[in-house]
Amino acid sequence: MKNQPTPAGLSRNSTNDVTSEGYYKSVTVGPLVVWSLLLSFIALTIILSNTLVIFSFIKYAKLRTRTNCLIISLAVADLLVGLVSVPGWLILIHKEENQRSTWYSVLMEIWYVFEILSGVGSIFHLMALSWDRLCAIVWPLKHRSYTKTKYLVIIFVAWSVATLVSGLSVTGNRNSPQAYNMTVICLCFFLPLVLIFLGQGITLVTIKRNIAKFHHSSSLKRDVRATKTILIMIGLFLIAWLPFFSLGLVRFIQDDHSALPANAIFAVKMLQYSNSLFNPILYGQKFPEFRKAYIMILCSAKSDGDSARFAISSSVNTNNFGTSSSTIRALCPPPQRSHRLLRALIRQHDEKIDKPQEEEELTFMDSGL
Repeated sequence: MKNQPTPAGLSRNSTNDVTSEGYYKSVTVGPLVVWSLLLSFIALTIILSNTLVIFSFIKYAKLRTRTNCLIISLAVADLLVGLVSVPGWLILIHKEENQRSTWYSVLMEIWYVFEILSGVGSIFHLMALSWDRLCAIVWPLKHRSYTKTKYLVIIFVAWSVATLVSGLSVTGNRNSPQAYNMTVICLCFFLPLVLIFLGQGITLVTIKRNIAKFHHSSSLKRDVRATKTILIMIGLFLIAWLPFFSLGLVRFIQDDHSALPANAIFAVKMLQYSNSLFNPILYGQKFPEFRKAYIMILCSAKSDGDSARFAISSSVNTNNFGTSSSTIRALCPPPQRSHRLLRALIRQHDEKIDKPQEEEELTFMDSGL
């Protein structure tokens, strides 16, 4: 089939069958089932974790800071991966070429558009976070004057560029697929990476210069901690996406259309999609406010389930031994009480131990709330 999206989304050619004559070599049923189960688990985890991030932002006003707007927008891009990209890839690898139909071709076009949309959106949001950190360190006073409107404009521009690039995939891949893919790889991956490393380089040089002057400053410690967090995000993105784009670039340069080992392609795709799972974990690990929001939401969900079970059990007036329902309620307090106790313990823990660290770590992601 001519000009269809390739399984890895790396390039398109006239022999894109999911067979031994196509993009990758045929694979036996056993490994295919294993890879499918792994990818299904990753998709489900991506959906749940990023939904938790977005819901935390909506539910708790303290999380609705300027920089966190960028993080939530990135979480939306990651959520699209779990909702569209991974399921579309699973459909593609299980659909034989001789069974393909018009609806399948349309579905794969949609998948390819969202594949590019989420990828380009992710790297542009990462670039925005990197340069936001640079502005906070190099021009701290000016950075504090930035309003949320400016951040919303940045988010709008990032999504607009991603939408434009992904939309052009429909016509660009038909008219000049090699030129389109090379343009996307260079302008939407390697160029943003250069800008990200440039921004982080300036940030690190500024921090190093400030260490010599203000090595005991608490704000400097926040800057160092913030930079480490951004570097971790960049590192995870590189680990996940560099094999994907490097393989596409090498195949383009060598004009290589031979079939690749199926396990290699599956590993590259799973690594690429896993980046959308890394980010929510990193938020919970590095940002105390997100971590507490995770705990409260999960505990609240558990308490709601326990409350329903408690209501059913306590509706019985007496049990087999003649104990009244009031006695049961006295001996077994409803789950809401334990949930309120958990809230109190968390607040007490924050006030006594984590409050200085919390303020530092929250501020380093949003200097001047």
